[in-house]
Amino acid sequence: MTDLLDKYTGSYALVVGIDHYPDPRFSPLGNAEADAREVMEVLSAPPYRFEVSGLFGEEATRHAILDKLFDLESTAPNDRVIIYFAGHGYTLVDNFDRESGYLACFDTIPERHHTALRMDDVVDFRARAGAKHIAFIFDACFSGQALGLTRSAAVTAAGRFMKLRAYHAISAGGPGETVADAQSMTRLLVEALRHPERVDPKLLTIEKLGAYLRERMVSESRSIQTPQFGQLSGSGGGDMVLFALQPGETADLIFSVLPGPFDWVRIPRGPVIPRNEHAPIYLPDYMISKYPVTNDQFQVFVEAPDGYVDVRWWDYCL
Repeated sequence: MTDLLDKYTGSYALVVGIDHYPDPRFSPLGNAEADAREVMEVLSAPPYRFEVSGLFGEEATRHAILDKLFDLESTAPNDRVIIYFAGHGYTLVDNFDRESGYLACFDTIPERHHTALRMDDVVDFRARAGAKHIAFIFDACFSGQALGLTRSAAVTAAGRFMKLRAYHAISAGGPGETVADAQSMTRLLVEALRHPERVDPKLLTIEKLGAYLRERMVSESRSIQTPQFGQLSGSGGGDMVLFALQPGETADLIFSVLPGPFDWVRIPRGPVIPRNEHAPIYLPDYMISKYPVTNDQFQVFVEAPDGYVDVRWWDYCL
Protein backbone atom coordinates (compact mmCIF):
# COMPACT_ATOMS: atom_id res chain seq x y z
CA MET A 1 0.00 0.00 0.00
CA THR A 2 2.91 2.35 0.63
CA ASP A 3 3.66 2.75 -3.09
CA LEU A 4 0.10 3.45 -4.25
CA LEU A 5 0.66 7.19 -4.71
CA ASP A 6 3.79 6.50 -6.74
CA LYS A 7 1.56 4.95 -9.40
CA TYR A 8 0.18 8.41 -10.24
CA THR A 9 2.25 10.27 -12.81
CA GLY A 10 0.53 13.61 -12.16
CA SER A 11 -2.07 15.25 -9.92
CA TYR A 12 -4.18 18.18 -11.17
CA ALA A 13 -7.11 20.17 -9.84
CA LEU A 14 -9.37 23.00 -10.95
CA VAL A 15 -10.86 24.99 -8.06
CA VAL A 16 -13.67 27.53 -8.63
CA GLY A 17 -15.32 29.79 -6.06
CA ILE A 18 -17.89 32.59 -6.55
CA ASP A 19 -19.27 34.79 -3.76
CA HIS A 20 -20.99 37.61 -5.66
CA TYR A 21 -22.86 37.58 -8.96
CA PRO A 22 -23.72 40.61 -11.12
CA ASP A 23 -27.30 39.34 -11.38
CA PRO A 24 -29.02 40.23 -8.08
CA ARG A 25 -31.26 37.18 -8.30
CA PHE A 26 -28.28 35.14 -7.14
CA SER A 27 -27.99 35.90 -3.45
CA PRO A 28 -24.44 36.75 -2.30
CA LEU A 29 -22.43 33.96 -0.70
CA GLY A 30 -20.08 34.83 2.11
CA ASN A 31 -17.65 31.90 2.08
CA ALA A 32 -17.56 30.25 -1.35
CA GLU A 33 -14.33 31.95 -2.45
CA ALA A 34 -12.67 31.50 0.94
CA ASP A 35 -13.69 27.83 0.92
CA ALA A 36 -12.30 27.37 -2.58
CA ARG A 37 -9.01 29.01 -1.66
CA GLU A 38 -8.70 26.72 1.35
CA VAL A 39 -9.32 23.67 -0.83
CA MET A 40 -6.68 24.97 -3.23
CA GLU A 41 -4.23 25.40 -0.36
CA VAL A 42 -4.70 21.94 1.13
CA LEU A 43 -4.63 20.11 -2.22
CA SER A 44 -1.40 21.82 -3.31
CA ALA A 45 0.38 21.02 -0.03
CA PRO A 46 1.81 17.67 1.15
CA PRO A 47 0.78 14.92 1.21
CA TYR A 48 -1.42 15.62 -1.85
CA ARG A 49 0.77 17.91 -3.96
CA PHE A 50 -1.79 18.64 -6.69
CA GLU A 51 -0.98 21.20 -9.36
CA VAL A 52 -3.99 23.49 -8.83
CA SER A 53 -5.55 26.14 -11.06
CA GLY A 54 -7.98 28.55 -9.43
CA LEU A 55 -10.77 30.79 -10.70
CA PHE A 56 -12.38 33.15 -8.19
CA GLY A 57 -15.16 35.72 -8.41
CA GLU A 58 -15.27 37.56 -11.72
CA GLU A 59 -12.57 35.28 -13.14
CA ALA A 60 -15.01 32.37 -13.07
CA THR A 61 -16.92 33.05 -16.29
CA ARG A 62 -18.44 30.24 -18.30
CA HIS A 63 -15.78 30.57 -20.99
CA ALA A 64 -12.91 30.63 -18.48
CA ILE A 65 -14.12 27.47 -16.68
CA LEU A 66 -14.56 25.57 -19.95
CA ASP A 67 -11.13 26.74 -21.07
CA LYS A 68 -9.50 25.36 -17.91
CA LEU A 69 -11.36 22.07 -18.34
CA PHE A 70 -10.09 21.86 -21.90
CA ASP A 71 -6.51 22.28 -20.68
CA LEU A 72 -6.97 19.28 -18.39
CA GLU A 73 -8.10 17.03 -21.23
CA SER A 74 -4.43 16.42 -22.08
CA THR A 75 -3.81 14.56 -18.81
CA ALA A 76 -2.25 11.09 -18.97
CA PRO A 77 -3.98 7.80 -18.05
CA ASN A 78 -2.17 7.48 -14.72
CA ASP A 79 -2.95 11.04 -13.65
CA ARG A 80 -5.62 11.98 -11.12
CA VAL A 81 -7.86 15.06 -11.47
CA ILE A 82 -10.21 16.86 -9.06
CA ILE A 83 -12.74 19.48 -10.19
CA TYR A 84 -14.13 21.57 -7.30
CA PHE A 85 -16.85 24.24 -7.50
CA ALA A 86 -18.31 26.43 -4.73
CA GLY A 87 -21.14 28.73 -5.75
CA HIS A 88 -24.75 28.62 -6.80
CA GLY A 89 -26.19 25.55 -8.48
CA TYR A 90 -29.71 24.64 -9.49
CA THR A 91 -31.74 21.86 -11.12
CA LEU A 92 -34.21 22.28 -14.00
CA VAL A 93 -36.80 19.77 -15.19
CA ASP A 94 -37.59 19.59 -18.91
CA ASN A 95 -40.85 18.65 -20.69
CA PHE A 96 -39.98 14.95 -20.37
CA ASP A 97 -39.49 15.20 -16.58
CA ARG A 98 -35.73 14.83 -16.93
CA GLU A 99 -33.62 16.68 -14.40
CA SER A 100 -30.56 18.67 -15.41
CA GLY A 101 -28.16 20.33 -13.01
CA TYR A 102 -26.52 23.69 -13.71
CA LEU A 103 -23.59 25.60 -12.23
CA ALA A 104 -24.07 29.36 -12.05
CA CYS A 105 -20.96 31.00 -13.47
CA PHE A 106 -20.09 34.60 -12.71
CA ASP A 107 -21.76 35.77 -15.95
CA THR A 108 -24.82 33.47 -15.80
CA ILE A 109 -28.26 34.97 -16.46
CA PRO A 110 -30.83 32.80 -14.64
CA GLU A 111 -33.55 32.66 -17.32
CA ARG A 112 -30.96 32.03 -20.07
CA HIS A 113 -29.77 28.60 -19.01
CA HIS A 114 -27.23 28.39 -21.84
CA THR A 115 -25.22 31.04 -19.98
CA ALA A 116 -24.79 28.60 -17.09
CA LEU A 117 -22.69 25.44 -17.14
CA ARG A 118 -24.86 22.41 -17.71
CA MET A 119 -23.77 19.62 -15.40
CA ASP A 120 -23.58 17.16 -18.28
CA ASP A 121 -21.09 19.45 -20.03
CA VAL A 122 -18.91 19.51 -16.92
CA VAL A 123 -18.89 15.82 -16.04
CA ASP A 124 -18.58 14.85 -19.73
CA PHE A 125 -15.04 16.12 -19.31
CA ARG A 126 -14.27 12.56 -18.19
CA ALA A 127 -15.06 11.26 -21.70
CA ARG A 128 -12.35 13.42 -23.25
CA ALA A 129 -9.69 13.57 -20.51
CA GLY A 130 -6.80 11.13 -20.48
CA ALA A 131 -6.83 10.66 -16.69
CA LYS A 132 -8.66 7.55 -15.56
CA HIS A 133 -9.23 8.80 -11.99
CA ILE A 134 -11.42 11.92 -11.92
CA ALA A 135 -13.54 13.35 -9.10
CA PHE A 136 -16.05 16.23 -9.19
CA ILE A 137 -16.85 17.98 -5.91
CA PHE A 138 -19.66 20.54 -5.96
CA ASP A 139 -20.46 22.61 -2.88
CA ALA A 140 -23.91 23.20 -4.37
CA CYS A 141 -27.21 21.29 -4.55
CA PHE A 142 -28.13 18.74 -7.19
CA SER A 143 -30.06 15.51 -7.16
CA GLY A 144 -28.34 12.21 -7.75
CA GLN A 145 -30.42 11.85 -10.91
CA ALA A 146 -29.24 15.21 -12.24
CA LEU A 147 -25.66 14.14 -11.60
CA GLY A 148 -26.23 10.76 -13.20
CA LEU A 149 -24.90 8.91 -10.15
CA THR A 150 -24.87 5.17 -9.59
CA ARG A 151 -24.16 3.22 -6.42
CA SER A 152 -22.04 0.42 -7.84
CA ALA A 153 -19.44 -0.72 -5.35
CA ALA A 154 -15.80 0.02 -5.98
CA VAL A 155 -13.26 -2.80 -6.08
CA THR A 156 -11.80 -3.14 -2.59
CA ALA A 157 -8.38 -4.60 -3.43
CA ALA A 158 -6.01 -1.63 -3.55
CA GLY A 159 -3.86 -3.11 -6.29
CA ARG A 160 -6.90 -3.47 -8.55
CA PHE A 161 -8.82 -0.24 -7.99
CA MET A 162 -5.72 1.72 -8.97
CA LYS A 163 -5.82 0.10 -12.41
CA LEU A 164 -9.52 0.62 -13.12
CA ARG A 165 -11.33 3.78 -14.20
CA ALA A 166 -12.88 5.84 -11.40
CA TYR A 167 -15.28 8.72 -12.05
CA HIS A 168 -16.99 10.09 -8.93
CA ALA A 169 -19.14 13.10 -8.03
CA ILE A 170 -20.03 14.64 -4.68
CA SER A 171 -22.55 17.44 -4.22
CA ALA A 172 -23.37 19.23 -0.98
CA GLY A 173 -27.10 18.50 -1.06
CA GLY A 174 -30.12 17.42 -3.02
CA PRO A 175 -32.66 19.52 -4.91
CA GLY A 176 -34.73 21.84 -2.75
CA GLU A 177 -32.29 21.68 0.14
CA THR A 178 -30.64 24.77 1.56
CA VAL A 179 -26.86 24.43 1.51
CA ALA A 180 -25.20 26.06 4.50
CA ASP A 181 -22.70 28.75 3.56
CA ALA A 182 -21.01 29.32 6.91
CA GLN A 183 -21.14 25.66 8.01
CA SER A 184 -20.47 24.21 4.58
CA MET A 185 -19.61 20.75 3.34
CA THR A 186 -16.27 22.22 2.34
CA ARG A 187 -15.45 22.79 6.01
CA LEU A 188 -15.79 19.04 6.55
CA LEU A 189 -13.91 18.34 3.31
CA VAL A 190 -10.92 20.45 4.34
CA GLU A 191 -10.99 18.95 7.83
CA ALA A 192 -10.87 15.45 6.34
CA LEU A 193 -8.04 16.35 3.98
CA ARG A 194 -6.00 17.99 6.74
CA HIS A 195 -6.59 15.01 9.05
CA PRO A 196 -7.04 11.97 6.78
CA GLU A 197 -6.58 9.65 9.78
CA ARG A 198 -10.05 10.74 10.97
CA VAL A 199 -11.50 9.05 7.90
CA ASP A 200 -9.07 6.14 7.65
CA PRO A 201 -5.67 5.97 9.39
CA LYS A 202 -4.00 4.15 6.50
CA LEU A 203 -5.74 4.88 3.19
CA LEU A 204 -7.99 7.75 2.09
CA THR A 205 -9.87 7.32 -1.17
CA ILE A 206 -12.66 9.28 -2.83
CA GLU A 207 -15.14 6.52 -1.94
CA LYS A 208 -14.21 6.75 1.74
CA LEU A 209 -14.20 10.56 1.63
CA GLY A 210 -17.67 10.71 0.04
CA ALA A 211 -19.15 8.32 2.59
CA TYR A 212 -17.54 10.29 5.43
CA LEU A 213 -18.83 13.66 4.18
CA ARG A 214 -22.34 12.30 3.73
CA GLU A 215 -22.46 10.80 7.23
CA ARG A 216 -21.01 13.90 8.92
CA MET A 217 -23.16 16.39 6.99
CA VAL A 218 -26.39 14.48 7.63
CA SER A 219 -25.53 14.27 11.32
CA GLU A 220 -24.47 17.89 11.78
CA SER A 221 -27.38 19.32 9.77
CA ARG A 222 -29.84 16.96 11.48
CA SER A 223 -30.76 15.49 8.10
CA ILE A 224 -31.62 18.89 6.63
CA GLN A 225 -28.73 18.60 4.17
CA THR A 226 -27.87 15.27 2.51
CA PRO A 227 -24.82 15.23 0.22
CA GLN A 228 -25.23 13.29 -3.00
CA PHE A 229 -22.38 10.91 -3.73
CA GLY A 230 -21.65 8.10 -6.16
CA GLN A 231 -19.98 6.93 -9.34
CA LEU A 232 -20.64 8.38 -12.76
CA SER A 233 -21.39 6.25 -15.79
CA GLY A 234 -18.25 4.91 -17.39
CA SER A 235 -16.57 4.29 -14.07
CA GLY A 236 -15.00 0.86 -14.01
CA GLY A 237 -15.03 0.11 -10.30
CA GLY A 238 -11.79 1.90 -9.49
CA ASP A 239 -11.16 4.47 -6.78
CA MET A 240 -8.95 7.55 -6.56
CA VAL A 241 -6.34 7.35 -3.82
CA LEU A 242 -5.84 10.66 -2.02
CA PHE A 243 -3.61 9.60 0.86
CA ALA A 244 -1.69 6.41 1.58
CA LEU A 245 0.55 5.84 4.56
CA GLN A 246 4.23 5.98 3.64
CA PRO A 247 7.12 4.17 5.36
CA GLY A 248 8.33 6.09 8.40
CA GLU A 249 5.09 8.06 8.75
CA THR A 250 3.07 5.54 10.72
CA ALA A 251 4.37 6.48 14.16
CA ASP A 252 3.18 10.05 13.63
CA LEU A 253 -0.36 8.70 13.97
CA ILE A 254 0.25 7.77 17.59
CA PHE A 255 -0.52 11.36 18.56
CA SER A 256 -3.81 11.48 16.63
CA VAL A 257 -5.02 7.88 16.99
CA LEU A 258 -4.23 7.41 20.67
CA PRO A 259 -5.12 9.80 23.51
CA GLY A 260 -1.85 10.96 24.97
CA PRO A 261 0.16 11.54 26.87
CA PHE A 262 -1.51 8.76 28.81
CA ASP A 263 -2.67 9.13 32.40
CA TRP A 264 -1.15 6.23 34.28
CA VAL A 265 -2.82 4.49 37.20
CA ARG A 266 -0.79 2.50 39.73
CA ILE A 267 -2.20 -0.93 40.54
CA PRO A 268 -0.98 -2.03 44.00
CA ARG A 269 0.73 -5.37 44.42
CA GLY A 270 -1.36 -8.32 45.54
CA PRO A 271 -3.13 -11.46 44.43
CA VAL A 272 -4.89 -11.60 41.06
CA ILE A 273 -7.12 -14.45 39.93
CA PRO A 274 -6.99 -14.76 36.14
CA ARG A 275 -10.22 -15.46 34.27
CA ASN A 276 -11.11 -19.16 34.18
CA GLU A 277 -8.52 -19.85 36.86
CA HIS A 278 -9.03 -20.69 40.53
CA ALA A 279 -5.61 -20.20 42.05
CA PRO A 280 -4.42 -16.61 42.51
CA ILE A 281 -1.10 -15.31 41.27
CA TYR A 282 0.79 -12.55 43.03
CA LEU A 283 1.88 -9.48 41.09
CA PRO A 284 4.11 -6.57 42.15
CA ASP A 285 2.99 -2.96 41.70
CA TYR A 286 2.40 -2.13 38.04
CA MET A 287 1.10 0.76 35.95
CA ILE A 288 -1.82 0.67 33.53
CA SER A 289 -3.04 3.31 31.09
CA LYS A 290 -6.17 5.13 32.19
CA TYR A 291 -7.47 5.16 28.61
CA PRO A 292 -8.17 1.87 26.81
CA VAL A 293 -6.64 1.14 23.43
CA THR A 294 -9.34 0.01 21.03
CA ASN A 295 -8.92 -2.91 18.66
CA ASP A 296 -8.86 -0.51 15.70
CA GLN A 297 -6.14 1.58 17.30
CA PHE A 298 -4.04 -1.45 18.15
CA GLN A 299 -4.50 -2.77 14.60
CA VAL A 300 -2.84 0.41 13.27
CA PHE A 301 0.23 -0.45 15.34
CA VAL A 302 0.19 -4.13 14.37
CA GLU A 303 0.08 -3.34 10.65
CA ALA A 304 2.57 -0.47 10.85
CA PRO A 305 5.77 -1.25 8.91
CA ASP A 306 7.78 0.55 11.60
CA GLY A 307 5.71 -0.20 14.71
CA TYR A 308 8.27 -2.34 16.48
CA VAL A 309 11.38 -0.39 15.47
CA ASP A 310 10.37 3.29 15.64
CA VAL A 311 10.86 4.44 19.23
CA ARG A 312 8.12 7.06 18.91
CA TRP A 313 5.57 4.28 19.26
CA TRP A 314 6.99 3.51 22.67
CA ASP A 315 7.35 7.03 24.11
CA TYR A 316 4.50 6.52 26.56
CA CYS A 317 5.51 3.05 27.68
CA LEU A 318 6.97 2.44 31.14
